[in-house]
Amino acid sequence: MSHGANAGLKKALTYLEPFKERYANLSWADLIQLAGATAVECAGGPKMYMRYGRVDVTGPEECPKEGNLPDAEPPYHDGADPDASTHLRRIFYRMGFDDREIVALSGAHTIGRAFKERSGVSQFGYGEKAATKFSGRGCPVAGGVSKQAGCPAAHVARADDKPGIGMPGGQPWTKSWLAFDNAYFKKEYVQDPELLWMSTDKALHTDPGFKPHFDLYASDEKAFHRDFAAAFVKLSECGARLRPINGIKINEDPPRRMVWRG
Repeated sequence: MSHGANAGLKKALTYLEPFKERYANLSWADLIQLAGATAVECAGGPKMYMRYGRVDVTGPEECPKEGNLPDAEPPYHDGADPDASTHLRRIFYRMGFDDREIVALSGAHTIGRAFKERSGVSQFGYGEKAATKFSGRGCPVAGGVSKQAGCPAAHVARADDKPGIGMPGGQPWTKSWLAFDNAYFKKEYVQDPELLWMSTDKALHTDPGFKPHFDLYASDEKAFHRDFAAAFVKLSECGARLRPINGIKINEDPPRRMVWRG
């Protein structure tokens, strides 16, 4: 929780506390992974066929050290990495990911926002006054947005436009930042400076090793969803201890064709 990359996670955990209280045997590690996978699916992304049974750490000494996750802007790794591409590869190659998986995982930026008060990579922060036109400036996020003239409907959280979910503020990477689509790979930031685009984002479509995958996902949303799901599941098990050792399946893999032999 003290890691810089996890700034803002405390709010998300408050949504999970009622589930943890009701199902005390469910580990925090499993609950967080389950919530992430469920959120992606509910936002229109792929279904994750994951294993569960992750064991929580018992204390801070078992937590990974700070610095294992990528920096958004230079200096990368305290100046040890000369550029964004090198930095991304050093971070993810260590965990067994290749260029295609790095680009697929980065596609998670198609959803959500960055806040000045959290990551500091954006000048936009909490509240309507600090929002972009896509995250609530002049258009309250929590209700009636799509009925207001000139207000983008993309950030309406509830299908009925009523209050109850969401807050204004922050800076998204995409116009439709509540939809898990392939908009991130469309480079919408080129047309609108109020959309966020970091140096590590730019590296994905300028580096010759990353660019072919970036271009593929821009033209093929199904390919993005397929590769993201596989990389997400792989990442969710990185460093995890499972009990039982092979984990627990709570849903089946994509159904195979059944042949009646009666």
